[in-house]
Amino acid sequence: MKRFPHVLSATQFTREELDALFARADELKGLRRRDRPRTLAGKMVAIILEEPSTRTRISFETAARYLGASTIVSEAAGMFSSLAKGETPEDMAVVLAGYEIDALVMRHKEIGTSRRVAAVSPIPVINAGDGAGEHPTQALLDLYTILRLRKSDRLTLAFCGDLDHSRTVRSLCRLIIQYGGVPSFELRLVSPFEIRLGEDIRQELGAAGIPFVETEDLNLALREGDFFYQTRVQRERYGDGDEGERMYRAVQSRFALNAGNVQSMKPDAFIMHPLPRGGELSKDVDADRHARYFQQAANGLYVRMALLERVLADG
Repeated sequence: MKRFPHVLSATQFTREELDALFARADELKGLRRRDRPRTLAGKMVAIILEEPSTRTRISFETAARYLGASTIVSEAAGMFSSLAKGETPEDMAVVLAGYEIDALVMRHKEIGTSRRVAAVSPIPVINAGDGAGEHPTQALLDLYTILRLRKSDRLTLAFCGDLDHSRTVRSLCRLIIQYGGVPSFELRLVSPFEIRLGEDIRQELGAAGIPFVETEDLNLALREGDFFYQTRVQRERYGDGDEGERMYRAVQSRFALNAGNVQSMKPDAFIMHPLPRGGELSKDVDADRHARYFQQAANGLYVRMALLERVLADG
């Protein structure tokens, strides 16, 4: 398999590449830590995050280290790096390459930043989230989780919450399009109209022949979904004013999951969430048989290990 020169968007992957990546994740998941191959020994990975991160940062860092690479991490880079002085991310990437960094994992608040950086970067760039644009590596672990849990070749996937600002939903929709074939998907898009899924993604789904229904009926989606993908209201995307708080309250009051309403789900349906969560997913759901969001998060380690190999491993 050829290397990935960069990882920028869910649209870049073929089904063959995804199946190979997920098979490798299975292999790495099945190995004890001491038995994992050090395929990235001698490599150096920089993780530069302008926006906060826990799961993405730590899973990338541990994935790299378990495979033998070294890591350099800069959190809150918008405050504590030269980005705060006005340095462009493009210049930053070129400078890091001069320090013999082998790959750059980056998160930035502006949509499209990773593409601009990749256009000038001498080293591979991995998009770990660009504003409300995309989060392709989250989509990879999400689809991997769905494929490993699915019970049918025809799946109804419900997305719920702040769909307008959710880069994880945008990327997963695009990855489903790229995967194609079996399993087939039907989507339920559950949100207040004001924060419905963006028109661009709805057009892409339509062009790909993936049926979707937009609704504000949470209970209907709970009954119909094989997978229910809950998301938080991203108040940081709303700027000044109280609009973000208003949307947060709207979702929490009308679209939140709790131990009571999830009982209407199919017996073998599953709840996912990219985390972190707010009031849209009650902690009393954690012990429910449908909850799989912590398993989903754990899968990020193995998928990102496989991904780093495809970006950096020799041979």
